[in-house]
Amino acid sequence: MFRRRKNAVVKAEPTPIDQDLLSTLCQGNEKLHDAMSYFLYLRPDEQIARLGTTDQLIRKATEEIGGGDLLMARVDYTDVAWIELYRGNKAGVKASLERALSLGDGDGLARPSTQRLNAILLNLDKAMVIARRYYHRDGSESVAEPTGQREPVLVSPVAK
Repeated sequence: MFRRRKNAVVKAEPTPIDQDLLSTLCQGNEKLHDAMSYFLYLRPDEQIARLGTTDQLIRKATEEIGGGDLLMARVDYTDVAWIELYRGNKAGVKASLERALSLGDGDGLARPSTQRLNAILLNLDKAMVIARRYYHRDGSESVAEPTGQREPVLVSPVAK
């Protein structure tokens, strides 16, 4: 009646964020825990490859700012920050988060995303340590930048 299909393809389920490890690393800082659990990549290599390079994201954000789409530019700068967090580039994380926050959140409300960005920025040293320990728990060192990548070059703040 029930037979196993030959050559059945079994898809791997995404591994959820290891909350026990993250809780230990955040040491009771609930805002930082919330931000890190929201933004740590589950499969960094796959997700970063889909997003594109930081240069591409910054160029796209600059174009979006020119076209008046500040919300999408903010998303792109946030993506740059999370890529740089994965790579261990503190200056890149800081510059990208500051730029994303300078663009506002669309309607001036204090959205959860704004609170998360601020939590990372206010606890940047700790966030860098947490990301390094989380991503490299197997003992590997920081991730090398792909060829052609540079530090983020951010344009001047948008005049309000």
